[in-house]
Amino acid sequence: MIVFHENENTESVPLTRGIGVPTGSEGPFDAPTPKLIQKGKYKKYFIKMSEFDWIPNYSFILMRMNKYSFTITLPNDALPYSVSIKAASKEGFSTEAGGTKGYTLGNIVKTARGYQIPVSFYIQDGAAYALDGKQLCANREMPIPGSQVKYTYTYNLAQ
Repeated sequence: MIVFHENENTESVPLTRGIGVPTGSEGPFDAPTPKLIQKGKYKKYFIKMSEFDWIPNYSFILMRMNKYSFTITLPNDALPYSVSIKAASKEGFSTEAGGTKGYTLGNIVKTARGYQIPVSFYIQDGAAYALDGKQLCANREMPIPGSQVKYTYTYNLAQ
């Protein structure tokens, strides 16, 4: 979109202005504390088990993955699809597949106060077991509870 602006000399000077162009990043802000929304059941997962990345060692294991969620609120002048979420905790969160770190964004809802963006992720509940019943990683502490997983987020404002 081009906007014409009259200056003191009455010359028409074209100024460009983008609609919905980001003005820069706002944040990072701490995301709310995640809440448990679905208790997992033991399922079989096929994941890489080696401590050494260069050794291909895959195995079937049994794990429970609990689903957690929190909702981010952005202001009315935010670009809701510009939200960027980063993990602040080192371990614990994944997709439902269990072998990939990450999260899922839900449907963005526009309200009078701004945008509501639900975020969900999965975290292992308790120990993981091999199919023969042997507990895996017995010398490690249990995964952190889902309510202790921390995220930060940033977003852009529209001009």
